[in-house]
Amino acid sequence: MALPKTNIRSFRFSDELLELINSQVGDTFSEKLERLIYNSYMLSGEKEKEIARLDELIVQRKTRLRDLDAELRSMQPFVISVKSQILSLNTYLRDFIEGEL
Repeated sequence: MALPKTNIRSFRFSDELLELINSQVGDTFSEKLERLIYNSYMLSGEKEKEIARLDELIVQRKTRLRDLDAELRSMQPFVISVKSQILSLNTYLRDFIEGEL
């Protein structure tokens, strides 16, 4: 049920705002403007909740990334040691295959 339109106002606005209003669903300018304002007002709470949820997710992901970075850094000496042992083993095997041992 549509509410009666008893408030008549005139105002000036930019071309950008006109494009935004005209992009709304509705048959008349008034319907489109009402839809834009109503949706902006009604959906703002949902958008704020979504932003808060995404902010929390970002914090969690940053924490996880910091933890993984610390874990990787703590494993670096082990990786260097293993790499050195692999290179030594490779040299030993090459010498063995070539008959130098």
